[in-house]
Amino acid sequence: MLLETDLAILTGEELLVTFKSPVDNRWFDCEATVARVLQGRRRQDERRAVGISFAPLDPWTEIVLCDHLRAAPPVRLQGQLSGTRQLS
Repeated sequence: MLLETDLAILTGEELLVTFKSPVDNRWFDCEATVARVLQGRRRQDERRAVGISFAPLDPWTEIVLCDHLRAAPPVRLQGQLSGTRQLS
């Protein structure tokens, strides 16, 4: 997952990523690690971003999360690259 950010984050930092289900009020806490830092220097980059790699979930949580994400309507945010979200 690619997240846009203005924060000074380094490769290898551990993160806790929280998702709210698009289907109900359930929250999912996922451990992740910063796998790549994009400095925003390329012409097509609008700002800094980090690529994150998720740690494995327990099988039941993974099944439930996948089912909830499949049920979510597709979203395309204006002014942002596909697959990016704001991290602040």
